[in-house]
Amino acid sequence: MVYSVAELADFVGGTLHGDGTALIRSAQPHYCATSDSITFLSGNNRIKPADIKNAGAIVIGTGSELPQTIPSIEVQSPLDAILKIATRFRPLKSKSNTGIHPTAVIDPTAKIGAHVSIGPLAVIEADVEIGDSSVIHAHAVIREACRIGREVEIHPHAVLYPFTIVGDRTIIHAGVVLGCDGFGYKPGYPVHVKVPQLGHVEIGDDVEIGANTTVDRATLGATTIGLSSKLDNQVMVGHNCQIGPRNLIAAQVGIGGSCTTGDLVWMAGQAGIADHATIGDGAMILAAAGVARSVGQGERVAGAPHRPARDWAVEQKALSRLPKLIKEVNQLRKMLEGGKDAERKCA
Repeated sequence: MVYSVAELADFVGGTLHGDGTALIRSAQPHYCATSDSITFLSGNNRIKPADIKNAGAIVIGTGSELPQTIPSIEVQSPLDAILKIATRFRPLKSKSNTGIHPTAVIDPTAKIGAHVSIGPLAVIEADVEIGDSSVIHAHAVIREACRIGREVEIHPHAVLYPFTIVGDRTIIHAGVVLGCDGFGYKPGYPVHVKVPQLGHVEIGDDVEIGANTTVDRATLGATTIGLSSKLDNQVMVGHNCQIGPRNLIAAQVGIGGSCTTGDLVWMAGQAGIADHATIGDGAMILAAAGVARSVGQGERVAGAPHRPARDWAVEQKALSRLPKLIKEVNQLRKMLEGGKDAERKCA
């Protein structure tokens, strides 16, 4: 596919500056852009010639400095525009309806909706329900009595334990495990006694769960993931957690059992949340934070144990000065000791 810069400007509703006849074949980040590709800079960044020296055109934010060497498209949101352009060059593939592969193992009691695709060696156990236009890829395992909504996509080697519920348009990536037993034991001697995990997992509509993420079933009741929440790869959600709507949870976050989060909570990579914590609406947990207790609405916390992010930043700045401070203290100690030695000699 080849488009002129003028055609792309019209496509995204942007303002063209410079030669609109230049031909573009792809969208690329600036560090690997070529003369037939378009790149972008977000916000009102000052354009550095080195950033665009190889590009054929650039998408810039409203009010940004105009480049002198290549044509540009001025838009309100450069990221949105470049993604729209990139999708035009490489259209997203719709979930293909390839039907049911002959090697798929499907229990006769399962209810399969219209236009469902089930890949090679997928397993669908008894009393499962799969909604219209859903796609179950190769080697996925959907165990007994699971309920899968419409237009769901479940990637290879995902496993849904019994009674798991998945809402409409949810995406479950490879290696995800939903509904495995929670980490529940009664300490004892000579062995720890396993507490039966009798609940299930419920995933809301429009959720996306990244590769190799696990969500434990509840001891009783349900572990839930709310509407439109997005979980990155390798996230761990403990039993009986109630994850609210529109949460954004980055890679390697660990959430202890029975935690509750509100709406629009953000958790950055490797944060750890202790059991029974409550995280309020709009709270933000910074990377590698250790949350030992509840976090209020709109709070921004960091560090382990967690504290207000601003306080943590001041502490980190102070710690960076510690080597210099120790050196100065040692110098002062030597000066003081030298003064005492002089006094002794005079005496």
